[in-house]
Amino acid sequence: MKNFQFKISVIVPVFNVVGYLERALESLFNQTLQDMEFVLVDDCSTDGSYELLLDILERNHTLQNRIQISRHEQNKGVAATRNTGLSLAKGKYLGAIDPDDWADLDMFENMLKTAEENNADIVWCDYFNEYPQQQVYVKQDFKEEHLDGIQGLIQGKILGGMCTKLVAHDLFTKHHIQFPEGLNMCEDLRVNVQLFYYADRVAYLKQAPYHYTKYREDSLSVSSEFQPVVNKSWILNIAAIEGFIMDKHMNHLKKDIQLLKLIPKQNLLVRATKIVHYKAWNSIFPESNRYIWKGSLPWYYKLIAVCVMNEIWFIPKLWMQLKRMK
Repeated sequence: MKNFQFKISVIVPVFNVVGYLERALESLFNQTLQDMEFVLVDDCSTDGSYELLLDILERNHTLQNRIQISRHEQNKGVAATRNTGLSLAKGKYLGAIDPDDWADLDMFENMLKTAEENNADIVWCDYFNEYPQQQVYVKQDFKEEHLDGIQGLIQGKILGGMCTKLVAHDLFTKHHIQFPEGLNMCEDLRVNVQLFYYADRVAYLKQAPYHYTKYREDSLSVSSEFQPVVNKSWILNIAAIEGFIMDKHMNHLKKDIQLLKLIPKQNLLVRATKIVHYKAWNSIFPESNRYIWKGSLPWYYKLIAVCVMNEIWFIPKLWMQLKRMK
């Protein structure tokens, strides 16, 4: 059993977020819970984020014994950055915050209280999506049972990310769980499915102490949202999730997995500008295509999908032509 020096370690992966970083760290350094450390890992930022980290550390010198700063010599991606944080963390529980987001000042005190009162290996909470002109409360209410939680994650009813979770450090070490380095899209969902599977108890905090920034124009999700592209890391991580689910004989999740497979290739269908984009959509996870009518897309995209599956090209071509005329 590892001897932990803190109740909680919060891991912060940092890469080119100089305009947001100070807000995120101030929300951590002023937490009401004192028995916690902050593990800040810079992934070879080029915009001054690392230098800002050092400056913030100097200004918060009274916290230096609770702050670890590490820097990669070359950019490795967020999965590897989280693994570096895992290797350094000394807390009994692990939390996370993305450097362009922020947390309420009592977030980790309340998360820890919920974990200890319920003897839980994992606690998750609600959160706010923060837009320039509004904030949207996102409820995460789901069954407080670890295997049901896996279904919630796959269905998107529980956020797949790490930042709304508090996780027992032992879950990672006992089961040799790490983030898949080099696969930097959906890597956190892949890890959370494993964590929920191995957890003995999980608990839900019916509060929204986390604030998720949704308006960064330079973020990967925004830059690719309007392009007919597919992220290979996303595909590979979902394939790995399916492999894990099937290996653990959770056959009741087969339909949920097929619906999940439709998501990473959705842009190819919705943003297609060429027939080749439709053909690519049809070829990726083709076994999931017949579930298109059970998905959340508007009916006209489902109709186009059926045409693509049957190589009936009149309607897809007409649709692309209409889009070009707008």
